[in-house]
Amino acid sequence: MAQRSRTRYSVAGAAVKGVEGGLPRPLYEALPVLYIGAAVVFLYLVDSPLVFLSSALFGAAGMGVLWMRFRARRGD
Repeated sequence: MAQRSRTRYSVAGAAVKGVEGGLPRPLYEALPVLYIGAAVVFLYLVDSPLVFLSSALFGAAGMGVLWMRFRARRGD
């Protein structure tokens, strides 16, 4: 008989370790802003089309996370 895992998963698919698990709250809240900031820095530092595309996607990911958090906290 196969042994089942007791790890629970959240809606986003990340493993939930309970109330104390995961990243520290200040770091978790700052991640989208760090994504967008890193994208802007990469856009100005590197002149490669591939880096431009990847930094645009990185910035879009940060904006997407901010939008999802905004909607979740607003209650829509």
